[in-house]
Amino acid sequence: ESYPNNTIWRIETFTERSFDDEFERAIVNDIPLVPAVFTIMSVFTCLVFWRRDPVLSRSLLGFGAVISVLLSIMTGYGLLFTIG
Repeated sequence: ESYPNNTIWRIETFTERSFDDEFERAIVNDIPLVPAVFTIMSVFTCLVFWRRDPVLSRSLLGFGAVISVLLSIMTGYGLLFTIG
């Protein structure tokens, strides 16, 4: 929006609905990013911990760490949902 340069007053409004709409839009747009981030983290940790020697390779350890974080987040949300 462009405002004329000669205006002295500028009125800004705030409504509860606009905040709720923006908050919902931000959450809905971020939902598809969550699985993508966990996939990227899993691939990254597997690559970082991978070694040619199968005994020394710790790629499953990195993948398990990412899964552990995912399960802990899901457990936290589940407990909060149960509590109310």
